[in-house]
Amino acid sequence: FPVDFAIAKYYNGSDNHLVGFRKTGRKYLITNDTSDGSNNATGFSWDSNKGWNNHGSYNSQYISWMWKRGKGLDIVAFDGNSIGKNDGGRYMPHNLSQTPEMIWLKRRNSSGNWYVWHKDLNGGSNSGEYYLRVNSADGEDSSGSSELWADATPTATHFVLGSDTHVNSSSGSYIAMLFASTDVSKVGVYTGNGSSQTITIGFQPRFLIVKNISGNVNWYVLDTTRGWGSGDDKVLKLNE
Repeated sequence: FPVDFAIAKYYNGSDNHLVGFRKTGRKYLITNDTSDGSNNATGFSWDSNKGWNNHGSYNSQYISWMWKRGKGLDIVAFDGNSIGKNDGGRYMPHNLSQTPEMIWLKRRNSSGNWYVWHKDLNGGSNSGEYYLRVNSADGEDSSGSSELWADATPTATHFVLGSDTHVNSSSGSYIAMLFASTDVSKVGVYTGNGSSQTITIGFQPRFLIVKNISGNVNWYVLDTTRGWGSGDDKVLKLNE
């Protein structure tokens, strides 16, 4: 399928998690640090209907997780305007045709954190006042957050931003990834019990991101391509 958003990783070593978008061409971001999107990856190519990335040196020790815009995912690239919470917040339109359940947002023309909104932060109550950061192991936080999401939650047509420089500065360029549950994807929360348990999602997953939101724990990634469920589960960490 035509790829709109992808993460690539050399999984047999300590290389970065590179993030690319059709909307930004060869420029890339890195989930495990705060760098801007000024760097170019020569292999980042988006002109195929069945894949992406024609880097000649990528071999079987690399992995890519890929998404297409549509049901369950939208990508929004925009320039900031510094409209803040006291002015009602900035309402950004999206094309999910349903309410986003998780948003990742990163400034592209300056260094800064990856900010994450999730519907289940703070137990699902006033989640617009809370955030996570993809580049950090820290748990959920609300300090200084009023100008991130303007203390508001998304709707089926818009998501809301404050004037924080990481999400909506008048001198900033940004990209946002909006996720929602479908028949083949799930955004949710569960409570750990210190033992084995089954998390029912309605389908057999091939790719999983898990973050402990109540503690300082890494963003864990599992996938069936590298091995998951075979007793030798290969874990990667988006923030390392």
